Amino acid sequence: MSRTLDTMAANHTPSGPRLKDAVLAGSVYFAAIFAIGFVFGVLRTLALDALPNLTRLGAVLVEIPVILALAWMICGVVMARFSLSAREGAAIVMGVIALVLLLGAEAGLSIGMNGLSLQQHLALYHQPSHVTGLAGQCLFALFPWFRVRLLPPPARHLQTKP
Repeated sequence: MSRTLDTMAANHTPSGPRLKDAVLAGSVYFAAIFAIGFVFGVLRTLALDALPNLTRLGAVLVEIPVILALAWMICGVVMARFSLSAREGAAIVMGVIALVLLLGAEAGLSIGMNGLSLQQHLALYHQPSHVTGLAGQCLFALFPWFRVRLLPPPARHLQTKP
């Protein structure tokens, strides 16, 4: 996979990354965080079954900071790999692509694994745990832009602490 990422990262123009690079970076960023989120989701479900006093919201509140810290680090690595650390537009595209893919995958799992309709899945966002999760997903999507706007150029992809 590293060779594939190196090849994709090499496909940028001298003046800056192309739209294709930002879309690929967003896809890679999504895939990494989705995999981590999936594992945490399984652990959350097991914890809720094993600990009767733990609420769904409580579990989500424990999970989100860990996932966001990992997302911050992964975001920096992906931005460096695709040379996106100096381009606000590319960072925004990366975040939007990652968020759209994440929300789509979440809906797909909800519908496919839990047998919910799209309407039933969307109704879940009336629950505090799902609203909290959505807020975390929005922060995840903003991380590329935060890195461009808030970090000095050399640190945009090197700094790993949120």
